[in-house]
Amino acid sequence: YEDAEIVIRGMLKSVPDSSEINHLAGITYYGLEKNGLAVSHFRMVEPNTRFYDDAVVHVAFLLHEDGKTDEAIEFLQTAVENNPENAEFNYYLGTMYEENETYDLALKYLQNAVDADQENEKYHFRLGVVHDKAGDKEASSASMRKVIEIDPEHANALNYLGYTYADLGRNLDEAERLIKEALKHKPDDGYITDSLGWVYYKRGQYKVALTYLKKAVSIVPDDPIMLEHLGDTYFKLNDPKNALKYYKMALTKKEKDTQELEEKIKRLINSTN
Repeated sequence: YEDAEIVIRGMLKSVPDSSEINHLAGITYYGLEKNGLAVSHFRMVEPNTRFYDDAVVHVAFLLHEDGKTDEAIEFLQTAVENNPENAEFNYYLGTMYEENETYDLALKYLQNAVDADQENEKYHFRLGVVHDKAGDKEASSASMRKVIEIDPEHANALNYLGYTYADLGRNLDEAERLIKEALKHKPDDGYITDSLGWVYYKRGQYKVALTYLKKAVSIVPDDPIMLEHLGDTYFKLNDPKNALKYYKMALTKKEKDTQELEEKIKRLINSTN
């Protein structure tokens, strides 16, 4: 990157308005972690060039990375207004609103991305995730089924749909099939392993569930949901000591929506005193 910077600075002296060279300069300064300079060069890329879409996404990403999320949203909003059918602009604007937990707007722009490119599994997957965060499990599941239709080996969608079924306590045979298929493609994934354990938990097969949930926590030791799942399983196996241990561990990792977990801990403490 240091060598590239020297060459590019020389080139820009001759053609300072070149979109191609400004795009290259942006990539170089991004590699050098000089985000301010990267953004200034990416902004020089003209809309009528093949480098423009990538430059817009880079500007938004870098602004967001520097904590300027509102500015990133405003920048992408303008880009979408000027290019309403650009799937990538709509997609990244949707993800920005998702991070702000403004799910209605996130869904709007992610749906725009899907409408612009019906066969892009990335757009369907993100739309499904946001439907889930907004509390619409049915719409989320429909999006995940579409991802799997496009890419039958999409491990994350297979797992997401399987876990959703398991968490709702329905279609457990299908949930098991989906999650085992996901594990074929990501055999050492802690989240997918946890999902399979949760299917067995929902079936009441607590000893089998324990095997998978312990393995999942050994792979991903800091996830509060996994730790809580393990606590739930120990509780069902009449092992209050270990249940309390993992509930308390989960509570130290969980940043919000802790009330239900706190109630579990209180009930356990009261029952053992």
